[in-house]
Amino acid sequence: MVDAKYVAVAVVVVLVVGYFAVYQKGFRGSRPGVNASVVILAALDRVANLSAYSMSFNTTVDGRLAVAADVIVAGEKGRVDVVDGFGIQSKVYFLREGTFACIKDRNDEWICAKHGENESFLVTSIVNRGGNVLNQQRLGNITRVREWLASGVLLPRDAIVKKSVAGRQCDEVEYRTDYSAMSDADLAAIGLNRGIAPYRYQVTRQCLDVATGFALRTVVNLTEFGVNRMQETVVGSFKPGAAGDVAFAFVGGVVDSEVFAERLGALRERQKCRLLLPNETAAFDCFEQAAYAAKDVSYCVEIGVVQRRDQCVLTLVALRPLPALCEEVVGLKNDCYFEVALKINSTATCGKITEVPRSKVCAAEVGVDVGGCAGAASVQEADQCRFVVATRGGGVPACQQITNSTLRGQCVSWFV
Repeated sequence: MVDAKYVAVAVVVVLVVGYFAVYQKGFRGSRPGVNASVVILAALDRVANLSAYSMSFNTTVDGRLAVAADVIVAGEKGRVDVVDGFGIQSKVYFLREGTFACIKDRNDEWICAKHGENESFLVTSIVNRGGNVLNQQRLGNITRVREWLASGVLLPRDAIVKKSVAGRQCDEVEYRTDYSAMSDADLAAIGLNRGIAPYRYQVTRQCLDVATGFALRTVVNLTEFGVNRMQETVVGSFKPGAAGDVAFAFVGGVVDSEVFAERLGALRERQKCRLLLPNETAAFDCFEQAAYAAKDVSYCVEIGVVQRRDQCVLTLVALRPLPALCEEVVGLKNDCYFEVALKINSTATCGKITEVPRSKVCAAEVGVDVGGCAGAASVQEADQCRFVVATRGGGVPACQQITNSTLRGQCVSWFV
């Protein structure tokens, strides 16, 4: 089985939150239902004996998709594929050689990082989510649940409903969780404290697979300090049985944890901007701000209006004069190459300019070759080229070749 540290210790997984509506009547003052308790404990026994399976499910919070996941488990190995509510794809591998988190990078390439190396918070967060997803269909540790049933922490209804989910037969049970009856240690284990407990009211319905004990559908209705929410998890497919080793082969190369965290941070920022669409103004502003903050041209590429996209790239070029950035410019590519060439003194970059006269002017200015200015498309452009050559090292002799007397005088006065 997958390492026990990833197995939930409570009936109610910490991840679960939900909208609370009714159900208080019938629980107040009631005792645990014998039949429902038997079903719950029997489900826990069956789950503990299941060592290999594959499944897929969706989780919604207040009707909005929070997680779509595929899970594969084979003995000590497990893999979880997740698409979260932001559209970010990730994979978590639980293997003998270690635990690995993987994301689909901006270039549609997968990269992975080993959990534990540098203990990156973002790597850890993905691994923890993978562990929660892996086990949220399990009811929890049977000893702890047995204690909670006996002590009144869990208060099941006696009624059990036979249903079918994902083409499988399941027994639906319903129970309330009395957080006030929990010990301080149990509250701490699920991230709560004694002050919060009286203000949490939660009712859970779960349809437990008759054959394996897995929860094929879970609906949690929760109120906390008067805030009502509902979470629903529904299994779309479930198949007990071993998966081949190919299912656990890495989809991408392993990188340093810090590199992984940097890429994931950029990916989250990009998704945040995308979610602002179809409000293009807000989305494009978001992409531009992200581009400037990270000095990363990939954010500019997300902008769907050519003029704004080009301006975004050109602003980055002013900060990072790299010829490669100009490849992302659409309408002002030659202007980009010209600016970069002057900043890095590269005649080779001038050669990338498709307009021949401008390419010659670029080479003349970069190479401080006043004679090359004669290749300009007009007399005015040639004179401007000579002015630039003079200021870049050609001096007064270059100024003397300017044909426009006013501009020639301005050029000479530059050196006086």
